[in-house]
Amino acid sequence: MVTVRNFIITALVAAAGVFIFFWFFTGDEMKIKKQLKNLAELVSKDSDEHQLMAAASARKIGNMFTEICMIKIPSHSISRTYKRENIPAHVMASRSMYSEISLKFHDIQIGFPDESIARIAFTAYVEAMWVSGEPIREVSEFVCRMEKVEKDWFFNQIEAISVLER
Repeated sequence: MVTVRNFIITALVAAAGVFIFFWFFTGDEMKIKKQLKNLAELVSKDSDEHQLMAAASARKIGNMFTEICMIKIPSHSISRTYKRENIPAHVMASRSMYSEISLKFHDIQIGFPDESIARIAFTAYVEAMWVSGEPIREVSEFVCRMEKVEKDWFFNQIEAISVLER
């Protein structure tokens, strides 16, 4: 009887410890990293992806942005402001050119110039396959600005940074 009681007390203390850990240590930096992970998963695509799943992913990606977002990617001649409701259409058009896409983020650096603004720098690794079957591998450096609205973080600005090649 005593061992069952000790086991229950230990389990409750462990559960409380896990709860406290996640309560205090899931701060803004963890939320931003999770948002980047979700973005990478939503952008990634398998060759057998159904159009409804693609549309759902595009809609979810659009919901990760503020009402108006600036996107600058000079290597693809993109430099303009997008409204949130227009982003899913651009995502669908871009993803439709590829049969497979894999996106991964590395070297993530997060800074907080203000409590509701985050500046994120990272390296994006993209491996894709054109619909024609030609493979693509691209590595790009990005700097993003995210804004905190209530408790959630949204992309406000995304800019590709030119890096000198070796």
